[in-house]
Amino acid sequence: WQVDAFTTIQDGIAHVPPIDGVFTVGVAPGTYSESLSLRSGVRLVGAGADSTVIDAGGSGAALTLSGVTNVEVSGFTVQNAGSGSGAAGLVVTGASNAITITHNILQANNGAAASFDSASTGVFAFNTVANNTGTGLAVAGQGTWLQTRFNIFAANGAGLAASGAAQVFEAYNLLFQNGSSDTSGFTQDSTDLVGVDPQFNNPDPNGPPDYSLQPTSPAVNRVPAATFQPVPL
Repeated sequence: WQVDAFTTIQDGIAHVPPIDGVFTVGVAPGTYSESLSLRSGVRLVGAGADSTVIDAGGSGAALTLSGVTNVEVSGFTVQNAGSGSGAAGLVVTGASNAITITHNILQANNGAAASFDSASTGVFAFNTVANNTGTGLAVAGQGTWLQTRFNIFAANGAGLAASGAAQVFEAYNLLFQNGSSDTSGFTQDSTDLVGVDPQFNNPDPNGPPDYSLQPTSPAVNRVPAATFQPVPL
């Protein structure tokens, strides 16, 4: 204990050695009441978004990535972050790059679910972003760019927004009933599904919600087969 198993996620992150490389911090099922700060070269991998929860306790950010490189976050529900400056379920800032956010649920945050700004870059894919008071994903600032594909944005204050010369490269997202707008600040791709019900098994945030998809969901099998074909030799 306290060698390769830790009581808190942040303690596990702190024990990643400060040397070049990428190190995996695996997180067991449970609800973790923490506000995490990630460092470069960390793959933070939960046991699955349906069983591994990071809860910010109603203020600040659940996850902050500032000035880091080669970081991945996968397999979590991220919830209950605050609102206002510097607060979101996930905050990526300070020219962070090579960031991968995938296979997470971001829900019930009091402001934005996720934000990328200050010349940060990365990939945001295969996430479900639902029932957040603010924007589902906000991308802002000169030099900031994000590849955003195969996500569901539903019942947020707004869906996917770019501002301040930020660039969004997006396709195959599903956007449904996002308050002020589904998208803004960039040219929406023709592959998106807009105004189409994702058919969650239970979208009620007071449920508790179940964001798994019904078999008839239009998001099932939406990934083009060519996306995962090997490169011809």
